[in-house]
Amino acid sequence: PTGELLFRANWGRGFRAPTLPEISPSVATFFVQVIDPFQPGSPIVQASGVFAGNPELDAEKSRSTTVGFVWEPTNNINLSVDWYEINWSNIVGADSFQAIVNAGGPQVIRDPVTGQIVTILNQFRNFSSQLTSGLDFDARHNVRTSYGRFATRLNASYISKYEVEGTEFAGKNGFGSIPRFRGVLSLDWEQGAFGLTGRANYIHSYEQQLLPGSFFVPQNPAFQTGTYPTDVPSYTTFDLVGRWNVTPKFTVTGAIVNLTDEKPPYDPGASGTFIYDFTQYSPFGITFRLGAQYRF
Repeated sequence: PTGELLFRANWGRGFRAPTLPEISPSVATFFVQVIDPFQPGSPIVQASGVFAGNPELDAEKSRSTTVGFVWEPTNNINLSVDWYEINWSNIVGADSFQAIVNAGGPQVIRDPVTGQIVTILNQFRNFSSQLTSGLDFDARHNVRTSYGRFATRLNASYISKYEVEGTEFAGKNGFGSIPRFRGVLSLDWEQGAFGLTGRANYIHSYEQQLLPGSFFVPQNPAFQTGTYPTDVPSYTTFDLVGRWNVTPKFTVTGAIVNLTDEKPPYDPGASGTFIYDFTQYSPFGITFRLGAQYRF
């Protein structure tokens, strides 16, 4: 509408065929820990979990809508905000083993004498619907001084809704870990052949839903010194990247990733093996990188 303001929008449809691991009839067996609500006192039990592919899966389908704007009041300032909504149907996923136990039914195999859970059967299935919406932000500011060019940039996203078959999972880890907010704030400096970038990476805290309920109440202090926090804490790391243009064709770069050597938040609910959520965090602490590039 004006030289400084731009509106944009798009709408689309898509599909995805199931992958070979998802439709393969192969089976994996391992131990799982669940609460048995159908036994007195709802005890925590260890049982064998059997997870299989599903040859009957249908293809996923989707509809997506994005509406946003870009505002550039000056050559040095640029701001964009976009709202999105993605509606998936027939999405391929799997229920948690705890949800299967809570529902009962033939997928939970019990000892005919004691009634205790022996095996829990699980497999990929088509969820009827998954709806997510949120906001994406991008802001940039550049300024030139006698000490060089400085550029500040913010990239952030906020998830307002993440519903799976009508159940809200945004800000929780009940259907994978879905922090509501994450962002990257960076500051660039450039002077002649030299450049330096500092970057802060942030992932917001989210509600812990995957651990048994007894982890959140006081127990016998002889074997438990406290209770597990109800939230997986937020996570912030810092990176530092330097570059030197030795010649117009030859560039040397160096980086320190995770400058303060932050460890992933402790989350045995997401993975009892790794005790952190490997879909969100890297286990590597402080990392040093060195690179060189030559353009012919």
